[in-house]
Amino acid sequence: MHGGATGSCKDCHAVDKSWKSATVDHVKFFPLTGPHKVSCDKCHDAGNFKKYTCLNCHEHATRGIIREHQEEGIKDFGDCLRCHSIQIDGQRYGSRKTHEGIGGDDGEDGGGHGYKGSGKGKGGYDD
Repeated sequence: MHGGATGSCKDCHAVDKSWKSATVDHVKFFPLTGPHKVSCDKCHDAGNFKKYTCLNCHEHATRGIIREHQEEGIKDFGDCLRCHSIQIDGQRYGSRKTHEGIGGDDGEDGGGHGYKGSGKGKGGYDD
């Protein structure tokens, strides 16, 4: 989250000894428009707003998604935008473009399971 943060700390945090009171401006960090205009509990489980998951809605082949991520050494599904990006209303959110360097994968793993990289005919997972 902090990677895209601009402005003052007090824009999101209570500036006291705890720093725990925090708010997120979804318009700035991840607009809740179109199909993303959902209730908080769709993304945040049990009121834990520090973590989120996209699997509650993007459940196509959830077992396959989990398997592919675990093969890359990824066990936390609570910060999808750390690695993935999405475009909403013409603005791109998220950071990583490929899985290079994750779990020792160079993005072109020569037939093993992993991310295929970018370019024509690429940009997905191989089976």
